[in-house]
Amino acid sequence: MKVGDLIRINSLACRVYGLRSNVGLIVETISSGADYPPDYEILVDGRKVLVGYAIQDSAEVINESR
Repeated sequence: MKVGDLIRINSLACRVYGLRSNVGLIVETISSGADYPPDYEILVDGRKVLVGYAIQDSAEVINESR
């Protein structure tokens, strides 16, 4: 997953983050340091939401950015 990708988030992750919509746009990757993969800032429900790198396991890319 990379900046500009449109993703679909599974229902469990939506409940965890309090999201009403299950579709979001990745707007930024944020380094979490200490050899961990980057976290993601996602535009969803008209707001930016910071989510952990584990979202990779519970989301699918709908439309990749070019």
